Amino acid sequence: MSLPGNSSGSRGNLKPFQPGVSGNPGGKPKGLLTGEHVKVTVQRILEMPVDKLQEIVADPKTKSLQVAAASIMLMAIKNGDAVRLESLLTRAVGRVKDEPPEQGSTYNAAKAQAIERIPRDVLVEMMRERNAAV
Repeated sequence: MSLPGNSSGSRGNLKPFQPGVSGNPGGKPKGLLTGEHVKVTVQRILEMPVDKLQEIVADPKTKSLQVAAASIMLMAIKNGDAVRLESLLTRAVGRVKDEPPEQGSTYNAAKAQAIERIPRDVLVEMMRERNAAV
């Protein structure tokens, strides 16, 4: 594969970074999403009642990350979809390698704590939707 502007495929025209000199002296641009920002947003969404989630999705001024997380949560509730809920929990809690059940699992413990923070009406609605689908 050749590099753009270099038909021979040679890398002779590339300049390596100088030792001690940053390749990105300006750093990360301000305002970019961080993993921590996504995590905090998802944690907040997981704790909201259904009516608040619907308000977030309906409001055109809501940030797209909040709308996306609220939409995923609403779809998980509507369809009783554990996969969607799992994806949000993974964002909120993080992915931790499971340990054998006899030793306990830090991921399962954290996931259980996150589920405990989800409002009861949301969980009840998820179970109703899931049972209706079966």
